Amino acid sequence: MVAAMPHGGVQSTMAEAAKEVVLRRSFWVMLAAVCAMSFALFAVPQIEADTVYEFGEVLVGDVVTHAFVLRNVGDEPLVISRVTATCGCTTVNDITGSRLAPGESIELIAKFTTYGSGTFAKNVNVYSNDPSLTNGMLTLRLIGTVRSPGQYGLPANDLLYQYYYLLIDLRDAAVYDQAHLNGAISVAPERLQETLDSLRAGVPVFVYDEDGMGALAAAEELAEAGFTQVYALRGGLDGWRRAYGDDMLTGDVANPPGEAPEGVEANSRYLDPLYLASNYFLVVDVRSAEAFDENHLVGAVHVEEEAVATWIESIPEDVVIIFYDETGERAGLLAESLLRAGRTRVYSLVGGFDTWIIQWDVYMTIALLSDGDDETSATP
Repeated sequence: MVAAMPHGGVQSTMAEAAKEVVLRRSFWVMLAAVCAMSFALFAVPQIEADTVYEFGEVLVGDVVTHAFVLRNVGDEPLVISRVTATCGCTTVNDITGSRLAPGESIELIAKFTTYGSGTFAKNVNVYSNDPSLTNGMLTLRLIGTVRSPGQYGLPANDLLYQYYYLLIDLRDAAVYDQAHLNGAISVAPERLQETLDSLRAGVPVFVYDEDGMGALAAAEELAEAGFTQVYALRGGLDGWRRAYGDDMLTGDVANPPGEAPEGVEANSRYLDPLYLASNYFLVVDVRSAEAFDENHLVGAVHVEEEAVATWIESIPEDVVIIFYDETGERAGLLAESLLRAGRTRVYSLVGGFDTWIIQWDVYMTIALLSDGDDETSATP
């Protein structure tokens, strides 16, 4: 026979059981709190990217472009505080201040404008709040080989800074249509400053009319407005024809050149025809007519590729000719073949028009002009 448990013993057992339940609950609550604190302690942003882009082999003057994808693989927002390139030849889009939530990504576009031959490694440093990186810096690299473009390859920088000038015909558009200097664009005198403003022209500008007098007045007016590199062709188109006949003229001129005006005083804004003849260059676009009409370098002439051999016979051999297509490949072959044929001052634009746009955007192209559909108005 089992003896009955005293009433006080039952209460003691129940109290101990309740205490144990409370202790267990407290343990789990404390454990959860510790885990939460640990998670908060170790939840950090973390940047991740493929840090090396090997671009292989390119020509001097090519522009290497690559999109690095930056990802936040951490648990807290990643903030990009700044991005720096290690030399002026490398540029990036501005992503400073970008905030990436966990799992988000952003593209950093790096452009390396090649300037010499050899093996190159260009660095781009990305600074963020990733605590795992020294000073928060992640280094991205563009690595590859740049080789010489050969005798005929001309980088865009060299075209712009060594050769480029604007040749502008100020005569009536209908007269321009009849005949003008090869590579000249037609601009009405009253729209000259507007056109130069639109082009943001940072190159010399040579203007001409029939006898040079109106062009000189326009050049002096522009100089007063701050355009320091504007000059008038002495004697105008007549002066050119007296010195060089029909060389570099496109179209037909029925009348002989006029006599040189008497008593013309020397002026620092005058450009001697000899200087223009000694520095004459032509940019020749061998892309399709449709591509040329859509956009081209200001002053470029369009020649079908199959017509180049005939066309070039009319161009004096001391004139510099620079061909371009979309990528530089066909133009390069064309320049090379002309060099083999004995033409010594022919080049192709390295990377073609595509590389010009990558490097310079629409600078010095008809896309900057308002009336880009009329070759005989104020547009090239």
